[in-house]
This record gives sequence, C-alpha cells and structure tokens, in this order.
Amino acid sequence: MLDINNVAPYASSFSYIENNIALAVVNSGLPQGALDILEPVNFNLTALTFAQFGMLRAILASSPLGKICAIDVENQQVTPITGLPLVNGYERIFMKKVGDEVYIPISAENAYYKYNPSTGVAEKAFDVVGGTVNSVNTTIYDLSE
Repeated sequence: MLDINNVAPYASSFSYIENNIALAVVNSGLPQGALDILEPVNFNLTALTFAQFGMLRAILASSPLGKICAIDVENQQVTPITGLPLVNGYERIFMKKVGDEVYIPISAENAYYKYNPSTGVAEKAFDVVGGTVNSVNTTIYDLSE
C-alpha cells in the first residue's frame, strides 16, 4: 500500500522544540475513499482532475490517520508520542513551549496536551473554553500566567 506521505507530503507539520527534537504529523495510511480515487490512476496525482484532487484533499483532511511524533533530527529517529489521539493529515502543530513544558493543541478535542520530551508521553492538560483550537488558525494562549 502507498504511504500517504508519498501522496500528500505537504500534509505534515514540523515544529522544532530544542536539542535536535521536533514534532511532526506522520500519516499512518490512506483511507479507503482516497484509495478509490488513486488506484484507478495508479497513484499518479497528475492524472487526477481538479474535482478528484479536491475530493482527495477533503478525504485526507477529515481522516484521523496521523500520529504526532517526536523526531530526533540528529539521529533521524521518529517516535510516536504516547497519549495523543490520532489527528487528520492536515493537522498543524502550533505547539507552545513554556519553560521546559511543551503544550500541543488538538483541534478535534478543543484541548491542549502537555508533552514531556524526556518520557515521550503526553497527557491532556486542559480543555479550551471560550475559544476554539483550530488546526488552520490556532489561537495561542499565554500559559505563563
């Protein structure tokens, strides 16, 4: 099966934390609807019509197959972060670092998760009330107060 990262490489997000560690969305597969569009054209994106490409993007944007991963840039290792839900392939990681703590917004839950780079584990820190966590235009709240 073709990996979604080969089909839509722009679907990933990349946020550098520090010490050669970054966060990115790594897609774990293709939904059946995307396969139905791509298989007849042998996965050749240039063979898709404008309408087909739009349908493909809509399917990928609504399919929670992405895992937010920690990337060790120096050692070129990718590790899924434990405790985070799956996200869609277009999810953007507008993480916020406060001191040594890293907060990751999850738009589907309208919440922030606190990630510990030392353990590789994240847990829900809080739900957003009175605002919306959005993967396209995420509001960054000042968490230091």
